[in-house]
Amino acid sequence: MISRRYIYTLMLLGLCNYMSGQTGRLENEFKISVPESDFENLWNFIESNFAVSSYTYGSTALNGTTSVETFVDTYYDTPEYLFVNEEVSLRYRKRFLDDVLIKELVQYKIPYSEDKITRTEIKFPVSHKRKHNDIATRHVFLKHLGKSDRKKLTALLAQYRIKPEELVESLKLYQTRQRVYISDSNQESIATITLDKVKNSAFPFQKFIELELELNEIRYTDASVSEKQMMDRLNADIKQKILREFHNLSMNQKSKYNKMRELIDTSILTLIYKKLTWILFGIITFVATSFWIREQLAA
Repeated sequence: MISRRYIYTLMLLGLCNYMSGQTGRLENEFKISVPESDFENLWNFIESNFAVSSYTYGSTALNGTTSVETFVDTYYDTPEYLFVNEEVSLRYRKRFLDDVLIKELVQYKIPYSEDKITRTEIKFPVSHKRKHNDIATRHVFLKHLGKSDRKKLTALLAQYRIKPEELVESLKLYQTRQRVYISDSNQESIATITLDKVKNSAFPFQKFIELELELNEIRYTDASVSEKQMMDRLNADIKQKILREFHNLSMNQKSKYNKMRELIDTSILTLIYKKLTWILFGIITFVATSFWIREQLAA
């Protein structure tokens, strides 16, 4: 089911596209939680079944190739974590291949369907221009966007009554991504199977493993109804084949941002770390008071 908020956002995306030629894309993916104990066997299964030179799905000839990449994702939110509640993700991503930075971009994602399988995504190029008289380029988030893209994002965030200037850095995640790219006989991408090891950059370094089965967003957005149906079936069949083999996996359509925020917010170690200053102050005060009382009694 399509939400009213999505319709409103689609109108804004259409305006952004008209102004700049940018395209809001449909991101269709299954997100599956993976126990660490299943990681190696699961990757071996994915490689042997899908990273092969040739196989057929219906009347479509497919092939799969592998890649290992690293990502550093910085997420932004309001101080009240409004994006967590709205299941919105706004991040600045750095993508590395063999420790070489190959891409930077800003991604804005919102839910599209009730089941969260399909989301709407708009991407912004990263700007490195810095003008001494442009205060926005000193902002923790806005510094990544050019002036025209800041205006477009301002329009998109208006539905939440948020000004981009209010955004703060919420968390930073490191990802090691092992992926199979599935392409057709023309070497045009159809889908990806991704196994991500995700870790919080801050103490106590919470982590989780996620499997993503995603349709190529450009192709899926532009596809005809019949091709969309074929791609949907392909993704569903890949999911069922994997889930039949690995019974400990579980569907979890929450974004990586929401998943990590939940781990952080429910962590006792995180709470202790945040309160560490006050805990140390309390210990010092207690020790100092004890010495003072002892000296008074001795006198």
